[in-house]
Amino acid sequence: MLNSLLQSLNIDPLVIVLNVGLFLILLAVMNIIFWRPITRHLDARKQQIKGAHAQVDQTRRDMEALRAEYEQRIAQIEAEARGTIQLTVKTAQAQREEILSAARREADQLLSDGKSQAQSDHDRLSAEMRATLDDMAMQVLLKATGSAPSADQKRLVDEYIGRVAAANSQPQQAG
Repeated sequence: MLNSLLQSLNIDPLVIVLNVGLFLILLAVMNIIFWRPITRHLDARKQQIKGAHAQVDQTRRDMEALRAEYEQRIAQIEAEARGTIQLTVKTAQAQREEILSAARREADQLLSDGKSQAQSDHDRLSAEMRATLDDMAMQVLLKATGSAPSADQKRLVDEYIGRVAAANSQPQQAG
């Protein structure tokens, strides 16, 4: 029945067998010449792409690590800079306080020396003025009485000049 069908369609079974054989030979040749090299090439390309992806991932991880290290260094440098600035400010404030303290001590010393000098000058001038007043009073007494003043008169003049000087110096010391 198959034979009759093939004869009615004008199909030679030998041609079909030869065609199938040739197709299988062509398939084997195409596999050797074309498909295996293409498959190898595609596999190699796939491996290259995987390697490139792995390299990109590794580069990304390295970049992330470098960025983290960079940020850490920047934070450390900023912290050191803040510390240095704070130390500089503290040092400057300490120097300022030291300079102000030294200036105050010097001003106090100058004021104290000035007061001492003024008091010394006042005492010296007062003593000179008392001596001058004593001499003048003795000369006036000599001219008024015509004789040298007695020791009692000298004592009275000295006491009077001392009381007047003490009375005049009290308001100055209070001011």
